[in-house]
Amino acid sequence: MKSIPKINKDNRTLFNPDVNQRKEYYKIKKEIERKYSISLPSRDFIIKQLISTLTHGDLKTLNVLDIDLIIIRSDIKNFYPSINKHLLYKKLKKANILSQHSFDILKPMFFSSSIKGVPLGLSFSSHLAEIYLEQFDQDINFGFMPSFYYRYVDDIIIIKYDTLNITKPHIIHETLSSIFTKNHLHLNKNKTNIIHYSKSSKLDFGYLGYQFKVINNKLLISISEAKLKKIINKIKHYFYLFKKSNRSDLQFWQLNYRIINSLYGVTSTNENNQKIKFGLGYSYKFINDEQQILDLISIVKGLIHSCNLNQKKRAVLFNIIKIVDSPLNLLNKRMNYTKISENRLKQLNVRLNLDEQNKSLSKIFFYLYKNIKN
Repeated sequence: MKSIPKINKDNRTLFNPDVNQRKEYYKIKKEIERKYSISLPSRDFIIKQLISTLTHGDLKTLNVLDIDLIIIRSDIKNFYPSINKHLLYKKLKKANILSQHSFDILKPMFFSSSIKGVPLGLSFSSHLAEIYLEQFDQDINFGFMPSFYYRYVDDIIIIKYDTLNITKPHIIHETLSSIFTKNHLHLNKNKTNIIHYSKSSKLDFGYLGYQFKVINNKLLISISEAKLKKIINKIKHYFYLFKKSNRSDLQFWQLNYRIINSLYGVTSTNENNQKIKFGLGYSYKFINDEQQILDLISIVKGLIHSCNLNQKKRAVLFNIIKIVDSPLNLLNKRMNYTKISENRLKQLNVRLNLDEQNKSLSKIFFYLYKNIKN
């Protein structure tokens, strides 16, 4: 593996391959997917299955039955760097499934002292991790016999029925620790929680950015406090940028689309021209907490008022958060930058000084208005 550019972010080393390396690594990723039959479950799929488990399939009323459950939340500490790459190398070599060309490209990674575990940022990184954790997942299923188990990268949730209320916390911790040790992984004790739920207790836990509570035997699904804070702070930052700017029409329309990209379900493309979806409407489409959405809308309204805009511009921004019937309908609003009519393209060009002939318009929106840095 030839030298790969690196980026240090949040005390982690991310690898940033060049264009040719990315093409080569993408081929390896697809080969691993095909030959090892790897299909990573999406976050949406896991959340939907989790809701179905808690409600016994009642996805309409979200009623939760009176039944004793144990919910275990845990995490693999320092995940990718902690993977024992020598054991992974032996597993790949023993299977002898990958082509010699792919194996020759991967081999230096396993013996490089500058790379700990599986390198972060490469297209095949998560797939190598899945191969390594195959036995770990089997051990979890055998050790707990759960009714529900999913692992989204390093984020683990286990649910099992405990009608006799005989499973003690220390036994769970011992079983987890044993499985982690067997697979040469480190249990993140600070992120390991055991929740016993019954009719006489409360259910309140978070997973993958969502918060789940049971109120009056109904499942209330919200955005977790930490994730909601990030969303609000991002929107506040957009208003801050507008206020400190010259408040021109260009700056106004930038603010307009930044708000839309934060709150709607947005379709765009990434640097590889692959379709991507983001924004509140897609990232948290399962929430049913009306009050949380009302509170979010109230915050945005206050920010709009704080700009002292003229009536026309204020109406434009208020229209973004206009809701009919239920606050949850905000989650149904969509913006698709991959399907823009000629007239709409001209309008965007006038508002944002874009090049009408730009064939990567949706990517412009993704980078300028979603991942804004300034």
